[in-house]
Amino acid sequence: MLNFFGWSSAVALTLATPVSLCASDPFSTAESVSDSAAVSIMSKQTDHVICREDQSVTGELGLYDILQRALCKNPKTREAWENALYQAAQVGSAKSAYLPTLDASLLAERTAVHDGAQNTHTGASLNLGYLLFDFGGREASLKSAALTLDALNQTQESVIQTLFYATVDAYDQYLAARYSLDATKESESSALESFNAAKARYDAGVSTLADMLQTKTAYAQAKLERIRAEGILEITKGSLANQMSIPPDSDFTVRALASTVPEDYENSIKTAMQTALGQRPDLAAAKAQIDAADESVKKARAAGLPKIALNGSLDISDSSQAGSYQSATAGITVSIPIFSGYATTYAIEAAKVQSAIERTRYDAINQQVMLDVWKSYHALMTLTQVYRTSLDLLQSAEASAETALGRYKNGVGTITELLIAQSALASAKVQKIQAFYNWYTARTALAFAMGRLDFGKMKKE
Repeated sequence: MLNFFGWSSAVALTLATPVSLCASDPFSTAESVSDSAAVSIMSKQTDHVICREDQSVTGELGLYDILQRALCKNPKTREAWENALYQAAQVGSAKSAYLPTLDASLLAERTAVHDGAQNTHTGASLNLGYLLFDFGGREASLKSAALTLDALNQTQESVIQTLFYATVDAYDQYLAARYSLDATKESESSALESFNAAKARYDAGVSTLADMLQTKTAYAQAKLERIRAEGILEITKGSLANQMSIPPDSDFTVRALASTVPEDYENSIKTAMQTALGQRPDLAAAKAQIDAADESVKKARAAGLPKIALNGSLDISDSSQAGSYQSATAGITVSIPIFSGYATTYAIEAAKVQSAIERTRYDAINQQVMLDVWKSYHALMTLTQVYRTSLDLLQSAEASAETALGRYKNGVGTITELLIAQSALASAKVQKIQAFYNWYTARTALAFAMGRLDFGKMKKE
């Protein structure tokens, strides 16, 4: 029996390193995305939003400050921005299909057998691949990726505008709650004054116990409304803090808007709808998704067609026994898909259905845009008149309450007359406050529905 002992050791290293000019973004696709989560590449308001590391909330904050803090720090805007950055990288991946691939392989090997003979072998190879023609598959893939990026940029703008509107709404609700609390405090003070007057008349024997008890009840009711208003104020302040991505218990104060009489909205409903169709970012995103889906259909069809590629290789090897060896090859490869188990057929069908889905989604968004504009437009028209009427109501209620209190103190008015007048005044004060902030929210809602929210304008308000 022969004694056999042999060993061999080999070290092989394969390199597949794509040639690139820039390690992270050789095609500069990230330039198609904004530099900030707070402003999309589709926006015209880049100069108005400046995100800083320290977005402090100390001191008095105006609406402009609150919006800037919300847009820069809210996770929803960051997520939308990061989605766009991800898709920009996908565009770069699609562009890479137009470039050749170059792979290098290195080999070092030593072999020994039982008789002591050894062989050392080293080698290197360079392999080139370049797709020349694929019946539009690469082009469709790149267009689909680019259109999807456009859709995500528009989606980022839509997210920003949605957050913009939500922040303005939270701001309006907070200020309405704050001034409503002031109004309830005034009503409580007036109710206390009425109670003291009724008590004084009762103590003097010129009024009944029933009158005093009615004013006491009215005072307790006014106090209850003030307590409720305090709770609502804390809730709305927490909601506003949440929009700025800060804890609800943060210490900040808010500067109010100038409470001026609203101007009439001059454009017609038809003009507003036409503007929305041209500027709503969610509608533009849906249209881009349709175009991207159509390109995906072309891509799926091209996958079932032949491909023509250029191939080349260069091999160098050296062996201690066989000596040196070099070889070079070049050729054209034609790949012809014959049968894929119907995978291509179903891929095409799936792409067609996806295209139909995107069209249906576009139709749904288009209808919603029209409804949003219609509702916001008529809400603004109504609330403009409501606010103006609330001013007249407040003026009348103030005069009525003042007269009723004077009449009661002079003994010529009844307690019922006084309580009715004071109740009407308390209601008128709150209605005036709510009417103004409801009008402001409605104005913002119409701009949002039309896709025309203007961050820069907030500096002036």
